[in-house]
Amino acid sequence: SLWIRPATARPRLAAKREGPEIKVTPAQVPLRYTRSPRTRTRPAARRRQHRVRRRRASGWIGESMGHLLDKPETEKKGGELVEITEDGGSVRFAASSMQGWRVEMEDAHVIKTNFDEDDLPGHHFVGVFDGHGGEYSSQWIAANLLDWIRVEKDFEEYKASVRSGSPNLEALKRALKGGFLKADEKLREAQNENRPGDQSGSTGVTCVITPTHIVCANAGDSRCVMGVNVSEDGSRDLSEDHKPDNAEEKERIERAGGNVSMRRVDGDLAVSRSFGDFKFKENFELPPEAQRVTADPDFIIQERNGASDDYLLLACDGIWDVMASPEGVAYVRKLVKELGETNLEVCCEELLDYCLEKGSQDNMTALIVQFPAHVQGEGSGVQALRDERDAKAAAEEARRQGSPPGGPRAVLTPADPAGPGDANGN
Repeated sequence: SLWIRPATARPRLAAKREGPEIKVTPAQVPLRYTRSPRTRTRPAARRRQHRVRRRRASGWIGESMGHLLDKPETEKKGGELVEITEDGGSVRFAASSMQGWRVEMEDAHVIKTNFDEDDLPGHHFVGVFDGHGGEYSSQWIAANLLDWIRVEKDFEEYKASVRSGSPNLEALKRALKGGFLKADEKLREAQNENRPGDQSGSTGVTCVITPTHIVCANAGDSRCVMGVNVSEDGSRDLSEDHKPDNAEEKERIERAGGNVSMRRVDGDLAVSRSFGDFKFKENFELPPEAQRVTADPDFIIQERNGASDDYLLLACDGIWDVMASPEGVAYVRKLVKELGETNLEVCCEELLDYCLEKGSQDNMTALIVQFPAHVQGEGSGVQALRDERDAKAAAEEARRQGSPPGGPRAVLTPADPAGPGDANGN
């Protein structure tokens, strides 16, 4: 159906021309014909499919759409496997990272075993760093943070206390805090010198594992979870996510002249503590701890229990977006205890694949420390899970090959819940 726009409608604007002004009365306005708003439209899901296909055909969706690839990059990188012998058994370390759906890989991690063997035997340093806005901050911090911790005067005090037989954990905490803030200061200098204009930042969750304690220092929303084998899902968070809408974080942000909107600092940054992100640290009348965004870490100290501690899991939010802390530890425990997997690096890789299957669209990094109290099962390991996943992928491919006439089905990003449609818009 058609309808006629009333004669009093606003006339179209004409191009400016030389000569006397020509006045148009409402009666002289040409009639316009507009399609009725009651016309039939595609269902919402079909509209989304059509929009993706149209943009893909026009080249708007090529290598990526927004910050996501057309398909995930599943190659695992940065894997490590280290085993250290302690009284009562061995402690094993492993890590793995996967780019996933993101256009760039911005995660980093560090494993430094016996980092000061002469003065601090049995001390290990591990950390996961989730970058954003580029990889520079996360890579730089992973490579340099421990060095700046070790040059703190409080670290020398801690070493002296260890030599005396009475470790001073408060001195170690002060050294970690000073190292975090000093490393952030040096990162600013490195960015200005080597990457002018770089706007990247990075979260950081780290642990110093001593013979008697685990000292976790955290800035951001990466997370550390301690597994205890008293139950299948036994775990304890050793870090707290720093989100802008947390009451204490919001108070600091507002005192520094910022605001929290859409659960972000100034409507922009989704974490309230991080390395880098220096545009949120420009009030030089305030100390680093009081800036809108700070690298000042929080601490949780856990005394080690040789009878119950089985795993320490550090991971970025690409993992925790799709699983809770107890689930993460329970999944690792399942791979080792129920399936009999003996390769800890493979466990890290399997955790990444599992989270990708659960819908994670972020970079993912998992770092696992396995303590002597873990229970090792028997079996073929994760190969059965991988065979099942391959069979599912083959069935999905067969389903696509058997799609109705009209061409191959469109490949959608995981953010589009519409499901595939064929090339003809059906």
